[in-house]
Amino acid sequence: MTLTEAPAGTVKATSAATIERIFAEHFVGVESVLDATYGLGRFWKWDWRAMGFTLSGNDLYAPEPTGPNAPDAFTRMDFTDWPDVAEWHHVDVVVFDPPFTAQGPDSTGHSHNDGYGSTRTLTGAPQNIHDVERLLVEGIKQCAAIARVGLIVKTQPVVESGTLHSSDTLAANTIVKAGFNIVEWIPFSPPRRAQPKGRRVTGLGGRPSMFLVAVNGAVDRRGGNEVG
Repeated sequence: MTLTEAPAGTVKATSAATIERIFAEHFVGVESVLDATYGLGRFWKWDWRAMGFTLSGNDLYAPEPTGPNAPDAFTRMDFTDWPDVAEWHHVDVVVFDPPFTAQGPDSTGHSHNDGYGSTRTLTGAPQNIHDVERLLVEGIKQCAAIARVGLIVKTQPVVESGTLHSSDTLAANTIVKAGFNIVEWIPFSPPRRAQPKGRRVTGLGGRPSMFLVAVNGAVDRRGGNEVG
């Protein structure tokens, strides 16, 4: 499979179930995890403590998490510019789910995307697809610099002004150039709620979101990820 080919077999599951399966298959025994874009914490609605790692959450915009699945620590850092301190360079796995599109606020001046950092009126939020792509690349580079064992990146191709922007391919190339081996592509489409009569949900040319699972090349000797 080349980096521009979408794998077959889209996963129909929740994001939490997908993250749980990724850790069970690829990252058993890791000790520390950072979710660089914690958002509303949907990735962690499972018994992650049973895996034995500590979880740190980070998000500039989302409310501080509470409840039984809340992370052990929570910070508000810019994911494109991690602080140069030792403890931020000892994380086994980094999870990264940046904004995949730029959204404007609704008629009330608010947007459900506020908690994900993708509403244009938020300070530092992407204003267009070029900002989205820049944040994706810069964020992956920063996350790769502090991940000792693995990366999990979620992104989604988008259509803007009639042009398809293959964010999954851009992410994959950036991950490989950062010295990581991609061990799994997971096409992902969460179960959709029933829509009101007359409303139709359309995908982007049938292309789902994508989870990219990667292992640091320094600890993984399988290789096979050269970009052609």
